[in-house]
Amino acid sequence: MKDAPTIPISKVLPRSGPGTLTAAEAQALLKIAFVAVVKETDQMTDAVLDAALEALGKELDKNGRQATLTKLAASCARPLVRDLAYKVAVAMSLADLEKSDEESDLDEELVQALKLTEEDANSLAQDVYAALETES
Repeated sequence: MKDAPTIPISKVLPRSGPGTLTAAEAQALLKIAFVAVVKETDQMTDAVLDAALEALGKELDKNGRQATLTKLAASCARPLVRDLAYKVAVAMSLADLEKSDEESDLDEELVQALKLTEEDANSLAQDVYAALETES
């Protein structure tokens, strides 16, 4: 099995401090990131699942990705959180360095769930690409 490249997700997150994310927002953001990587490799998700993510996996199986994303997006109502959720999902989708039809479908579903315009989504994705290209 080929080792997956490391994606420095921290480069797309804001510096920590007062007024950034609530605990519920951070949990929703991480769950959206999980949804973005479920398709990457079953071995990876098996290794990192804890009780909450296992429950999320069951929810995905039961309700489907779109319904699950829509529910999670409700916790990402503030623009900061909504934008970060999208940026993290974009960065996570780059882990295999390939663009698949499934990733395109996920992107469309996430844009819809987060109520982003196509223009906003493109701008946020460009922010991710730029952040990941810069040296530390």
